[in-house]
Amino acid sequence: EELLTTLDGFEHDIAGLKTAETSAQRSALGVVRAAVALARYAVQEGADADEVVRAGRRLNSALNRLYTALDLR
Repeated sequence: EELLTTLDGFEHDIAGLKTAETSAQRSALGVVRAAVALARYAVQEGADADEVVRAGRRLNSALNRLYTALDLR
């Protein structure tokens, strides 16, 4: 329960950030959002394993976008 409250706080803080100016900043925020979403699915009681896997794939995609934005690919 405490972890879910913390994740809620992260989501609230992220939503309150001003718009990212560069593609790298946007991609980095996408990674944070995807990581929070994955953590939320992973800690929920009775979490659907398929949802956890999809959230993991979204995080992987977000990381790939960040790598591309930073020209690391």
